[in-house]
Amino acid sequence: CVFLGDVGDNKEARTSYHIYRVIEPSKLSAGTHAVAADDLPFTYPDGSHNCETVMVHPKDGTIYLVTKRGSGASGIYKFPSVTPGKSVVLTKVGEVTPPTGTNLITGGDIHPAAAGVLLRTYTNLFYYAMSGSLAASLAKPPCSVPVAGEAQGEAVTWATDGKGWLTVSEGDEPALNRVTCP
Repeated sequence: CVFLGDVGDNKEARTSYHIYRVIEPSKLSAGTHAVAADDLPFTYPDGSHNCETVMVHPKDGTIYLVTKRGSGASGIYKFPSVTPGKSVVLTKVGEVTPPTGTNLITGGDIHPAAAGVLLRTYTNLFYYAMSGSLAASLAKPPCSVPVAGEAQGEAVTWATDGKGWLTVSEGDEPALNRVTCP
């Protein structure tokens, strides 16, 4: 599936948010295509939050969100259940603070084999080894890993084989940058 997050809230004023789940097509052809999406509405248990990080656990399908905070710890939340069209209140499972650089978490991804987690800020990329739950893993000190110098680093994803990652900046026609592991 492809997950699209309507989760941004710079003013932290929204009362509800949505993730849309779309079955990834097995093949694509030229032209416009209509796809059906499952609406997964949610709220936070503790008020409004800004968020840019949506991650789906590759082994059990749990959806996680990490909030974007200018200062202090960012919250780690998970969906307690997923029923299309039925709003749920997320469960707060922990907090995470980047160890250096800007505090604003702008992206993240869980390794395809659940070996670790990448969390992105505008300036840095951190790797957290997976040990136990996602929240427990993000509570441990991370390693800083290579990331391209990007004007406004916004996104990160693991390569499908888990042997590297891709990052991209916000902006007009930004370069897609790849780091590979031997």
